Amino acid sequence: MVLKLLILIILCSSTSLFARTSGRSMQLQLAQKYYKKKMYVKSIISLKKSFNLKRTKSTPTPVIQLLALNYLKLKKYKVASRFFHIVIRRSYREKHAEVLRSLSSGGLSDVEVPQKLLRIYYHLGQIYYKIFFKTKSIPYYRASEKYFKICEEKEHLDDNASEYIDSLASVKTLIDKKEFSGKWFATLGTLNWQEKLELIDSTNGAKTKLLSNAKALCVGGGYRYTNAYHGIEISSCFYSGSANISADNAATYSQDGVAVSGFLIDSGYVFKPYSEKVAMIFSIPLFYRDGEYAQPDNFSIPGKGQLSAGLFVKARYELPVIDLIFSLGNMGSTNVLMLQTGYTF
Repeated sequence: MVLKLLILIILCSSTSLFARTSGRSMQLQLAQKYYKKKMYVKSIISLKKSFNLKRTKSTPTPVIQLLALNYLKLKKYKVASRFFHIVIRRSYREKHAEVLRSLSSGGLSDVEVPQKLLRIYYHLGQIYYKIFFKTKSIPYYRASEKYFKICEEKEHLDDNASEYIDSLASVKTLIDKKEFSGKWFATLGTLNWQEKLELIDSTNGAKTKLLSNAKALCVGGGYRYTNAYHGIEISSCFYSGSANISADNAATYSQDGVAVSGFLIDSGYVFKPYSEKVAMIFSIPLFYRDGEYAQPDNFSIPGKGQLSAGLFVKARYELPVIDLIFSLGNMGSTNVLMLQTGYTF
C-alpha cells in the first residue's frame, strides 16, 4: 500500500514537472515566433509568462539571448547589452577572455571564435555604436570599435563592420576637434610702431608735433586654450630697439637711434573661420615703452615711460614646425606692426 502511494506521488510529480517544462518550451517557441514576426513586445510578454526575468540565474540561456535580441530591436540598448553579456559569461567566458587578450596583443589570426559568439559581438558593436552616437561618450566609441574589429578580423559581416568602424572614426574626429586643449608657445620677431609725441617749450607752453618711428627685436611667448574652431590666448613680448624722432621741420628737432625698450601684453579671442591651421586673434593689448629721448634746454617730451591700451588683430598660420604671426594694432596715437615666428610646445 505504501509502495503504491509512493509510486503515485512520483508519477504525479513527474507529470507536473513535465507539464511545466512542456509549457515553458511552448512559451519559448511562441516567443520565437513573435520575434520572427517582428512582434517584439509580445515576444517579451510571452517569455514573462513562464520565466522569471528579474532573477536571471535560473533563466535558461536561450531565453536570455532572445530577450537581448528583442530589446535590441526595441532600441533599449543598455538592457540588450546586459542580457548579451550574461550569455557571454555563461557560455563563452574563457573564449571571450582569450579573444580580448589576443585583440589587445596584436591580432586574432590564431584564435578560433565560434560563430554564435561572433554574432553576439556584432550585436554589441551595433548597440555601443547607437549609444555612442547618442551620447558622444568615448568609452562607448571604444567598445563599439573593439567588437567591430573582432568581426572584421574574423570576417564575420566584415564589410558591414568596416563601414561601422569608418563611421565611428569620422564622428570621433569631429568630437576630437571640439575638445579644448592648452598649449604653451614661444615667439621671436620684430616689432615696429609709429607714434605721435610732443615737444613742449617750458617757457611759453608752445607745442611742436613730433613723429617717432621705432623698430625692436621682441622675444616672448604665451598660452592658448583652443579647439579646432575657437578659444582664448594670452601672450607677452619683451623688446629692445631704437627709434628715429623728428618734427615736420627737422631743424626744429631730430634725433636718430634713440634706445627704446618695454613690453607688450595682450589677451583675446581666437577664431578659426576657414581652417585649423589658420587663426584670427582679436585682443586687447597693453603696450609699455620707455625711450631715452634727448630733451633740449627749456624743452620737454612728455610720455617717457608710456602705457597705453587699444585693439589688436593677429593672423597666425601654422606650418609643419613653426607658426607665422602677423599683428596689427592701434593704441590711440600709436600704430603697431609685428612680424613673428612661433613654436608651439
